[in-house]
Amino acid sequence: MVTFGASGTDKCDVEVFFRNQKVKPEKSDDLPFRGRQRRQGSAIIEYLQLDLVHMPKRLGDKAKFTVTTTKTGEYAFEDAAQHRKVFEVDGVKFAITAKPDGILEYEGGKLLFEYKTKASGIKSMLSKLDYKGPDSGHIRQVTAESLVFGIREGIILYESTQKPSWFDDSENKSVTKGQKTWQGGYPIPDVRAFYFYITDEMQTQLLADLAKQAKIVYDGVKPDVTVDCVNKCAFCVYKEHCKSVITPENLAELIRIEEGYARSNFAGKAEHRNLQAYLSEVNA
Repeated sequence: MVTFGASGTDKCDVEVFFRNQKVKPEKSDDLPFRGRQRRQGSAIIEYLQLDLVHMPKRLGDKAKFTVTTTKTGEYAFEDAAQHRKVFEVDGVKFAITAKPDGILEYEGGKLLFEYKTKASGIKSMLSKLDYKGPDSGHIRQVTAESLVFGIREGIILYESTQKPSWFDDSENKSVTKGQKTWQGGYPIPDVRAFYFYITDEMQTQLLADLAKQAKIVYDGVKPDVTVDCVNKCAFCVYKEHCKSVITPENLAELIRIEEGYARSNFAGKAEHRNLQAYLSEVNA
């Protein structure tokens, strides 16, 4: 049976297909700073989870959030909270495995909790969140978790790993405007929290998408590479295999799309650049 991890529900059809066809993932050397960045993110969530556990002791009756415990008495964080549920949509069976960063108690109800670190810088993180809100992939993740746990509400907390200058840098001429981390005498917030509520429509849409991906796996026919797939290539462990088996017809379609981008307002934007890079590697 095809199983989807909640954190991977935004993977493209091609990656899901290769993973479930038992194609061997590609291993490659990574840049050292990426490993340090991953460890930093893991360490931050661990101290945040520790803060949540200590809130009742520190705040007493003022603590608004407490951490749910599992049937075995463990705090409901990640592996301890992990659960798997099987679904069937239009005759297609598949499973979703979810392990949220936490399940919280709040005013007699439960909340899903997800925590995300951003290394792009405080201003970059805030401007993107101000413009688009939570990342669409993160919303799909918590939608999957809502299906598994039956909890529709929750919080996604973003934290920038860049911190404001120790002292006010707003008048410091040696710091460029884009790098200043204080404004109006106060540090720019390095965290942003979003409340979410998962609707029936959101759940239905996700289940339909996952059923479509599962059927592709069961049928054993590799799906075409799409522009959406190309935009996710940077984190795909099957990208080299994908390039080697792309059909001439699929390649011709991507070339046609790239030519259309070049003549449109999308020229030079991220989607166009990613597609150009993909095509140059396929044709190398």
